[in-house]
Amino acid sequence: MKLKTELPVIFMGTTELSLKILQAIYLENFPIVGVYTRAPKPAGRGHKLQQTVVHQFAENHGLPLFTPKTLRNPEEQEKLRQLGAAVVIVAAYGLIIPENVLNIPQYGCINVHASLLPRWRGASPIQAALLHGDEYSGVTIMQMDPGIDTGDIIDMQPIPLADIVNAEMLTDKLGDIGANMIVSTLYKLLEGNLERRKQPDEGATYAGKISNQELQIDWSKSAHEIWCKIRAFSPTPGAWCYINGQRTKILEAQVVPACSNGLAVKCGDGTLQIISLQPPGKKAMSASAFLNGHPKIEIC
Repeated sequence: MKLKTELPVIFMGTTELSLKILQAIYLENFPIVGVYTRAPKPAGRGHKLQQTVVHQFAENHGLPLFTPKTLRNPEEQEKLRQLGAAVVIVAAYGLIIPENVLNIPQYGCINVHASLLPRWRGASPIQAALLHGDEYSGVTIMQMDPGIDTGDIIDMQPIPLADIVNAEMLTDKLGDIGANMIVSTLYKLLEGNLERRKQPDEGATYAGKISNQELQIDWSKSAHEIWCKIRAFSPTPGAWCYINGQRTKILEAQVVPACSNGLAVKCGDGTLQIISLQPPGKKAMSASAFLNGHPKIEIC
């Protein structure tokens, strides 16, 4: 078992990607003096409060847990100050971190961001990279400043997207990469040899929050554009269209020749074959299984 280091850490994160970063810090025995995550939210038909995966990990491992709805009020900021962290690590947290919070720890706040900055600053970089057909995505370790993902770059690692099936797969891979990178970053910080370089503004793009309107499939677009959309939002929240009048998620598809069999849809340019989908209130299924129960298909 590795000895604990002398670099007390606060972690802030919410998603599955966040969890991988937290696990890596925990397994390296960096002292975690606080874990911040989003407060439980009602979910499902019973509206039962659902904890984030980060929340569950912190509770299961006896880590100090905090779920404030904002970091803007002085009481929360003082509480954070009293934890005595040398650095705050942020990964897909979901709350705005005010400038005065950035200045509380000795080494500030370091962000694990799922894009090759300055490409895709903002809330949904993983989906944006797939939606726009980027050849590469990756992870950037960044020193946070008051701007939106505009801080100095500490480290960066690219990943090709050619073999990435969907956003879930990309999230998983970037989580693994980010976990390795943050451990390396913390050791460099501990040793006093962490280097930073200014992030360029040239080529900057912004990925905002995903809207429901953005998820609807427009079959007048090209088959390639629609394939990118399906890939970007699969399996959740899911790109959707109406099939036989029911709002149905399309989970996987491929661009095919017009003469293809199966559940194929003529697009504005080219043809897209649906491989798997999810009707409302049902589990995901193959297109062939869906066709067995629906001899007549109307898609819009």
